[in-house]
Amino acid sequence: MAAAAGGGLLIVSEFIDWRSGASAWEFFHGVDVALLVIGLLAIGLGVAALAGLGRSLPVPVGRTIAAFGVVATTVALIFVDTDTAEAGAILGLLSSLSILVGGLLLGDQQPAHRGQATEPSAAAPGWYPDPRRAARLRYWDGVDWTERTSD
Repeated sequence: MAAAAGGGLLIVSEFIDWRSGASAWEFFHGVDVALLVIGLLAIGLGVAALAGLGRSLPVPVGRTIAAFGVVATTVALIFVDTDTAEAGAILGLLSSLSILVGGLLLGDQQPAHRGQATEPSAAAPGWYPDPRRAARLRYWDGVDWTERTSD
């Protein structure tokens, strides 16, 4: 929730004066578009995580959102001089930190195909990512994990 809200606020902050009476769209040259994309991705991934779709995505959602938060926070800190910072810059920094914290709170939600420690109880017998991480693959016999592994 914090990541999605932070993404929305980051987008809003770009329309408010950041420095010397200029919005992010007037002040930055290209960075404004990057912040817009980060805001949109934070909203999308945050909503996906809230809807329970995080594990079905091909990226670890919490880590990805946290990385976006780090980038946005770094941009805000680099380009914002605290002596001349205006409301947009402060909101941009706070929203970037919200994205970062939201990603950290989501934690290490790995995509399902990367070897979850859960049993594929409804899955047919076959080779699956090893939940013990002792090998790349472990054989599921339809009831339990076997000792058969493959690298």
